Amino acid sequence: MRYIIAAHGNYAIEAKKSCQMITGQTEHITAIAFTEEMGIEDVVSAYKSAIEDCEEENIIIMVDIVGGTPCNAALILAQTEDIQVIAGLSLSMLIMASLGENIDSIILESKNAVQLVQAPKWSDVELSEEGEEEE
Repeated sequence: MRYIIAAHGNYAIEAKKSCQMITGQTEHITAIAFTEEMGIEDVVSAYKSAIEDCEEENIIIMVDIVGGTPCNAALILAQTEDIQVIAGLSLSMLIMASLGENIDSIILESKNAVQLVQAPKWSDVELSEEGEEEE
């Protein structure tokens, strides 16, 4: 599986860097930044270049938001290329992709990763003198 990730600004590039820091496995991920001076044609062209550079037949383009230029460019390309497009790019999604999870699991687990996390009350947490939690 080959992944092309794209987002507004440098989000995709930085997400790939973070994924590399966590998993060490991003050789099958190509990141594309959509900058202000780019138009939809530029993004389609960047996708085509990324697809030409890879030998993998199964290509998934992950984008940040539905309806944004990176998504719309991917949908234009999907009309003529055998690719899948997934919106909602997140670091957790990218980590799972880099570790070889299948796309259905990635989507499901990414949805489950969105949670309201409650901070503990400081009175409930005992810290050691070094500032670490004690059990």
